[in-house]
Amino acid sequence: MERKKKVLFVCSANTCRSVMAEKILCEYGGDRYDASSAGLFAHAGEPMLPACAQALSAVFPRPVSYTSHFSRRLTADLLADSDIVCAVSEGYASLLRQFYPEYADKIVFFRKESPIFPTFPERRLCAG
Repeated sequence: MERKKKVLFVCSANTCRSVMAEKILCEYGGDRYDASSAGLFAHAGEPMLPACAQALSAVFPRPVSYTSHFSRRLTADLLADSDIVCAVSEGYASLLRQFYPEYADKIVFFRKESPIFPTFPERRLCAG
């Protein structure tokens, strides 16, 4: 059996966009990917925003609790351990490449036609 690719999603606070992407990939691609998330400027220990959990619950087969996630700050160790680092925007990808140039080849960002999330409902995260 092939090893799962480790995907790290990165946004600013790790309470909304990156954690939603992590949960979606776990739900719909968990057999192929090991997803995690972190925030570039996160305060460790913050829960997912309740509105994000509600949005996920609307598309998942079961409810998502916003208390099931605690934010964490991005570290070089997290980047080193990941196969793919997916920033939530081109701007964040640029910052990541600037702060961590040694991992630039792993860094991608959401696009409308993302190769990581080719099908609905995952594509809805790649709309901007």
